Amino acid sequence: MREAPRPKLPVTDKRIALGVSGSIAAYKAAELARRFVKRGVEVQAVFSRSAPNFIGPATFSGITGREPIRDLAGAGFTHLDITRGLDALVIAPATANIIAKLAAGIADCTISTIVAAADCPVIICPAMNESMWFSGANQRNIETLRVLGYELVGPGKGDLACGDAGWGRMADVAEIEEVVVGRLQTADRFAGRRFVVTAGPTREYLDPVRFLSNPASGKTGYAVAEELARRGGETVLISGPTHLRPSGLVRFVQIETAEQMRDSAKRHFADADALVMTAAVSDHRFGSTASAKIEKDSLPESIQLERNADILAELGAIKTDTQVLIGFAAQTEGLAAAGHRKLAAKNLDMIVATKVGFGEGFAADDIEALLVRAEDERELGRISKRALASTVADELEALLS
Repeated sequence: MREAPRPKLPVTDKRIALGVSGSIAAYKAAELARRFVKRGVEVQAVFSRSAPNFIGPATFSGITGREPIRDLAGAGFTHLDITRGLDALVIAPATANIIAKLAAGIADCTISTIVAAADCPVIICPAMNESMWFSGANQRNIETLRVLGYELVGPGKGDLACGDAGWGRMADVAEIEEVVVGRLQTADRFAGRRFVVTAGPTREYLDPVRFLSNPASGKTGYAVAEELARRGGETVLISGPTHLRPSGLVRFVQIETAEQMRDSAKRHFADADALVMTAAVSDHRFGSTASAKIEKDSLPESIQLERNADILAELGAIKTDTQVLIGFAAQTEGLAAAGHRKLAAKNLDMIVATKVGFGEGFAADDIEALLVRAEDERELGRISKRALASTVADELEALLS
């Protein structure tokens, strides 16, 4: 039997600015504004110079009850007045041009100047041709925006205005609506809370050029840390070596070995409300580490390994009644059984069992996951790692309450 759709909760006493840049997708911004207003959000549209070439200001005046801001000329400090008390700034559509300005810190138009003055979440919804989206300069700018702490929604894949099909299509307005409204509703949920998140692999060195490790990418851990920070939590991200750059929203601690991970996790967990252990820690290390490269002809036929400490089990043994400990278990099979076994053995509040294998799980943007608690299990199926991060944050909120 099909579930009835959940009613959309109203969002009162919230203000957003909706930046509309010059794109054929600007017509979708009008529908987005209508959805926000219907949810009870106060909306102020802000137009770029070229936005009126694609949609008329009167459309937004009728929907929001406010004339769109089209320039910052005249008396006063319009860019500062708009941002005072603002709960979120949404740019939809965001062209490659406005994305480049924001990445460079340029403030030469209405949207870029207001973003420069904003002290609130900034949510960017890109819209452009696929070749523009994947260009080296644009991908560099997108990565810069992520590091600066801006949140991106989309783009999606589908038919494009130029007649092509591919990546670059602005995300569906329903998706943008839910992300923005969710951010408005959860922005202060973790205010005053302290969190520790571990991510990535560890490396155990035989010599300066050889090490034991695993394929963990760190994507899940970085997404969890960012989500907790976006909800107001003071978040420490302890990470092994990855290609990812941490968001400016978190405090970043770089480590390499399991022993370094252990020391850092214990130190930061001491005054934290919760720790989420997504890191894939090496189970073993070499019996000794050479200070210089061991030449190939000198490598022994067998190499002695020593077992690393079980960091999660040690944290579970020292956690207080008010602290929450969430673990991750990467499994090739038997997710539920492994999850329940590790949950009990390590004194965890919840464990996220994930399906991995050759070419599956580690480096991908999505993963098959199962939430395991003492009293039940919750099958998530294949889920994006960003959506998984949001789910973990929701569960953590319930555990802390």
